Amino acid sequence: MTSPVPGLWRRLSLISSDGSITGLSDAQLVGQLEELGIPRHQLGIAHLLQSWQRVRVPPVVAFALWQLRDRVDERGCIYRRPSIPVEESSPAIRYIQLAAELGETRRSDPTLRRVVDWLLDRQLPDGSIPLIVSAGYGETGQTSRTLRALGLLGDPALSARLDAMREYLVDTAISQPVGAAWAYSTIERTVVTGSTSHVVTCLIGAGGPAEVIAQGVRFLLAVQEPNGGWAEVPGHQPAVHNCFNAVRALRTAQGAGIAGADEVTAALDRARHWFRNALQGVAPRTVIDHAFAVRTAMQLDLLHLPRYERLTHRLSRRQRQFLAPTADAYAETEIAAIALAETSRHVDAAPEDHPGWQWRWRLPAVSPPFLARGTYFYDLLYSAVNARWWVRVVDALMDRDVVDRTAGLVLGTITALAVINPDVANILAQVDGARLTVTLAGIAALLLLWFGVKTAAQTSLLKALTSSVSALVPAAVLTWVLDSPTPDAPALISLLGLRLLVIDVVAFTADSTGLLDRLLPKQ
Repeated sequence: MTSPVPGLWRRLSLISSDGSITGLSDAQLVGQLEELGIPRHQLGIAHLLQSWQRVRVPPVVAFALWQLRDRVDERGCIYRRPSIPVEESSPAIRYIQLAAELGETRRSDPTLRRVVDWLLDRQLPDGSIPLIVSAGYGETGQTSRTLRALGLLGDPALSARLDAMREYLVDTAISQPVGAAWAYSTIERTVVTGSTSHVVTCLIGAGGPAEVIAQGVRFLLAVQEPNGGWAEVPGHQPAVHNCFNAVRALRTAQGAGIAGADEVTAALDRARHWFRNALQGVAPRTVIDHAFAVRTAMQLDLLHLPRYERLTHRLSRRQRQFLAPTADAYAETEIAAIALAETSRHVDAAPEDHPGWQWRWRLPAVSPPFLARGTYFYDLLYSAVNARWWVRVVDALMDRDVVDRTAGLVLGTITALAVINPDVANILAQVDGARLTVTLAGIAALLLLWFGVKTAAQTSLLKALTSSVSALVPAAVLTWVLDSPTPDAPALISLLGLRLLVIDVVAFTADSTGLLDRLLPKQ
């Protein structure tokens, strides 16, 4: 499904009383759809937006899931980037997590069902899930995240597969001086904070052995760095994503009554201090770093502070990156959507009001590139001014193909400058006699042939001739500016005819092939 009309999102934001999906009432929609150029039979897309509001899904999150569905192939595989067809389990796992967070099930979402089947087909005999499918061995983190994501679906038909994953995780625990931990896989022995945190979190939700979970919690508490953060390998540089994983695991264990409240509270206080210092004056560089910073702020109960509300808002404004057709599905699109979905739910569930978070529901001014219909440049034009008169102006420009034709004429004029250079002009000015007759006849024949091609393409000789008038203007201006003093009439006609031909051919080709839309990056 694509946007039914260009500039749809700007039109809907003008109908809304406050520019958000919360301001789209049925009375406003029915009364103003046609006024703003939206056919009445497209009322369904507005109702779709209202359904997002009812289930508390911010538009940018819905757009991300929409785009990801389009990227799922017929087998259920999602490549991280469309241009790199390497089968990895990570995009599928995060798609399942995102869809489940938004209330989808294998019954309600055929795409989700396809992705789940694809992922389970890659499960290995020992119950584990590989990261790179062709590697042939499973990884602890992938297996933990799969078990947790599939557990969110609450599907009894998956219980045997989930039991195998749980048994794999329990059996691969590595005893430590304090507690137990996990490595990346069974072919490695270096225990890491990330895998251990994932296992603790998922085993609590999957009903794992209490003693194994408690051992993992003891390890995480023991390896917290003196500054309050967590490193992937204890004793090294702490990182925000490790802090998030460890804090989530500890909070989950505390909520399940597995970890001591005082001990966990003290660890969280130290983590909060480290996190606030780590982000002081440093903006997250990548989408994935930004998303983990937002999720960590949520786990540390910092979202009520304006600083972290702004941090989350800035992530949502990076949608030109994570909703781009070339975005990394795993490290950009999915993780950003999950972070925004989780924080939105967290804010909605908070007992106090968060008035600064209303930006979540604002309609975008411009269509996400993957939903754009026709020349994307027009969608950008619609978004430039938030006014009804501007929508009517752009509608008029679009109806007459003004922008496309102007771009074509510019390209044609540039080409004519290169092709009909001073050397060519001098040659045409010097021909005479029979050569002049042949030159004029040749140019006339080329023009007639070209008008014949345009007539066939546009099914009208009159339309073909009138559309060439716009090319005649720059051709005449170039001839007047460049050919001074004015050559004799035959040479003048030859130069004018050649420039008209070059400009018209390039302009018509650019317009009919949508060259402007191809040249404009949709991200």
